[in-house]
Amino acid sequence: MLLLLIIVMPMLATLKCVMHGKTSKEKIHGISDVLLFNSYIFFVSGVLSIIAFVRSMPPKSVVLFSFLSALLVTAFQLTYTLAFKYGPVSKISVINSFSMAIPMLVGVLFLGDRLTLSSTIGLVLISFAFVMIPQGKDVAKDRRWLLFTALAFLASGFNNSLMNILARNAELTGYKNVFVAFAYLFGGIFCLIVHLILKKEKCELYADKAFMGSALVCGLCVGGFNLLVMFALSRMSSLVYYPVEGVSSIVMLTLVNSLVFKEKISAISILGIVLGAVAIVLVNF
Repeated sequence: MLLLLIIVMPMLATLKCVMHGKTSKEKIHGISDVLLFNSYIFFVSGVLSIIAFVRSMPPKSVVLFSFLSALLVTAFQLTYTLAFKYGPVSKISVINSFSMAIPMLVGVLFLGDRLTLSSTIGLVLISFAFVMIPQGKDVAKDRRWLLFTALAFLASGFNNSLMNILARNAELTGYKNVFVAFAYLFGGIFCLIVHLILKKEKCELYADKAFMGSALVCGLCVGGFNLLVMFALSRMSSLVYYPVEGVSSIVMLTLVNSLVFKEKISAISILGIVLGAVAIVLVNF
């Protein structure tokens, strides 16, 4: 099981990140392209999740939650893609992995959760890591990536907060996987409709095999990762899963992306990544 978490799941996350990053930098030239790419990702991962989890039509409340989640997931994917286009993939992917801080804060502020000493220290370290990782002379001159990364961080965090609220509802908690499946499906429909509205001329990406292949791989990685998350959490404590998977993903994302995209990482960024990895362990105890 630990081999699965330490190797397979980080590999899926890293493969998705590499393909997403390369496509963002090489193939995407505007919002319409961003929407098309992410509609493919959503449809692939959504269909995979529906096949795996959906056996009957869920309650209307689950469908409503899924629609709200689709808006947040779409906002995340769009800003994440734009961040990759303008900035360092290795840093952006690591920063986004700290978005777990938002559902924790939402839980404390609105759901009656209590912070332990270790989780408080972890949140403080995440805030330092969030500031330190973007630093260094190697940072892209186009600073728009910082804005898009921050927006992606917020969208991901609030979507996870929505899932946390759903999981605490005794009547709806059994529909968590169905909720995710429908959220991806709604996200794909939304992206495709807006893409068609914004498209001003014939889109050459429709026939681009590399573009289509990248979206297919990303969608399979997202859907497969979600299946493995459910599998892992059904067989081990979340207190074990989140630290192990989180830290191993950060290490693999940093190493592979820095090599693939030839991005140099400054000493202060490395220190920030280390602090972030320690923080992930602390917030789960």
